[in-house]
Amino acid sequence: MENKFFVRTLAIIGFLVMTASLIASVVFKFHFWYSFFLVGAVSFFGCLNFLLHAKQSVYRLFLEWKWRKFIPLYLISLCIGILVDIIFGRTFGRLWIYPHLFGFWNFIIPVFIYYPLGGNHIYEIYVFIRRVLKGKISNAHSANLSDKSKKLISQIFIIFLPIGIMLPIITYVFHRMDYLTSIVIFSMVLTMFSFDAIMYRIKKESILIDILQGNIFTISTLLICYLLVVILNELPNVFSQEWIYQNVPFVHFEIFGVNTLIFTFGWFFLVLVSIRFTDFVKYVLKIDE
Repeated sequence: MENKFFVRTLAIIGFLVMTASLIASVVFKFHFWYSFFLVGAVSFFGCLNFLLHAKQSVYRLFLEWKWRKFIPLYLISLCIGILVDIIFGRTFGRLWIYPHLFGFWNFIIPVFIYYPLGGNHIYEIYVFIRRVLKGKISNAHSANLSDKSKKLISQIFIIFLPIGIMLPIITYVFHRMDYLTSIVIFSMVLTMFSFDAIMYRIKKESILIDILQGNIFTISTLLICYLLVVILNELPNVFSQEWIYQNVPFVHFEIFGVNTLIFTFGWFFLVLVSIRFTDFVKYVLKIDE
């Protein structure tokens, strides 16, 4: 009972912090709203998942004081933040900047807060939506791919992973800066389903294959998660501009003040990769065992 009271209290605090940060961004144009939002969102959705007995949740590791598994998960997410933000996003792609972060903080805040907590809160939202929709929407497939087709699809996207990582690096080494931003976007396209493919080879579970087979439950869960994440993360930033996009190729018109490529493909990439990469790390760290 005491544990449930603590979790419920933490959920309420998380909701209040999350809501206050959104108001601070939209109404007061507070340039540092996002860190507070992520802390609140992770706590709120993580506690909800704990109370709903959603075993997929990784926030339960924090609530249950399982630091030996929680800390490695955080450190791996931190390394991904360096790769995605510092190397590919800002050095290679030059796709965004943090105009209000300077010097030391321009590295510390994105790497230690934005990406570890950002990926975690996306995962908790996804787990929460799956838990809420379970039993309400059919989990059946409207079509069935052969095992041979599934294996081929997974093999292709696994091969795409090293190609997608190496392409921007090679382009950067050869100083082809005029192509580098477009190459980064192309690499995102190549690698978007790579960890999903890896998880299919490990556990025979794939979001992409579910989508191709017309699984309404998976499609609905992913779509709702994507929309909720975009609304909560990107739209408030239009007012405060804690980060600003630049040099975005191919598309130059906007949706609600956000570049269309970022609003659609960019956030879908972040949502899908956050979900499946977390699943992969959970498998490697044996978190569900």
